[in-house]
Amino acid sequence: MEAAPERPMKRTSSAYIAESAQGTHSFKVAMKRVAGGAGAYMSSDIFAIGGYDWRIRCYPRGSSTGGKNYVAVLLDLLTEGIEVQVIYDFRLLDRATGEFTSVSSEKELSTPSRGPWGDSCFIKRSALGASSSYLHDDGCIVIECDVTVVKQSLVAEMAVEVQVPPSDMLDDLGKLLESEEGADVMFEVKGEVFHAHEVVLAARSPVLKEILRGLARDNDEMKSVMIGDVEPDVFKALLRFIYRDSLPAMDDDADGGETNEEMLWCLLVAAEKYGMERMKLVCIDILCKRFDDKSVVGTLALADKHRCTEVRDACVEFMKRECPAVYIDLWEKAARSPKI
Repeated sequence: MEAAPERPMKRTSSAYIAESAQGTHSFKVAMKRVAGGAGAYMSSDIFAIGGYDWRIRCYPRGSSTGGKNYVAVLLDLLTEGIEVQVIYDFRLLDRATGEFTSVSSEKELSTPSRGPWGDSCFIKRSALGASSSYLHDDGCIVIECDVTVVKQSLVAEMAVEVQVPPSDMLDDLGKLLESEEGADVMFEVKGEVFHAHEVVLAARSPVLKEILRGLARDNDEMKSVMIGDVEPDVFKALLRFIYRDSLPAMDDDADGGETNEEMLWCLLVAAEKYGMERMKLVCIDILCKRFDDKSVVGTLALADKHRCTEVRDACVEFMKRECPAVYIDLWEKAARSPKI
């Protein structure tokens, strides 16, 4: 029984593509020129970052959410119909040093949205008194905003059809057995010689592993094993299973059926002898699928002879189901037998 070929596989892959852009905009706000109370604001000029339009809003007397004791500063996205992720940093120009000082920032990338982003409690109004280094002589503050914008995430999906060929490992091992290349073990089976590889034999048969482990090798000579209780064709089939994990083809024609069944029983016995459990089960499976109402009694006798309970039980169940009269007759004969 050859190993089933591997099926074609469909493999998919995806890539996270993030388009980002950075920019800075400065906005000078005359704090006393804003008309109205809390909620009144001044807007910067519209500026572009990442292909989108933006503006800064400043609430000198506080926004509706931050309260009148705080100056609020927000970043607006003006481009319609899109959502973005943003990192921002609002800074104020220190008139004493001439440098900008960070006042409110968001270092983590926001969730996709339309904003606005910023701080309704940007700075206390009391911190912008006459002595404040942020309030310039003309009564203005200068706000600078660094903006990093990431466009809505793009996921590129690619599907690739990969035709995976059937595994050829067993074919390669079979060729290795046939070529005898690198062989380091020789079996003499009733006058026929077979060559094999110790590492393969040891991996597949615990019995052969122990046999070979106990043999010494002189220099570069092969280890030699004499086999006297197995027929050459059976041992050849055993080696095939060790390397190819399959039995040789056996047709169920009228001329070869009886011979093939005998061969299967010999292989089953050899598999038991050399600890080849999978080979044993393969033989049992074939035998259990082959018997019919004409051959089941003979198969039952062979199963009893070889002490193969799996085949014997299968024969009994088959007779109970398909030919109960034969089963009853055998049962009655067994009951009358002096051996029972």
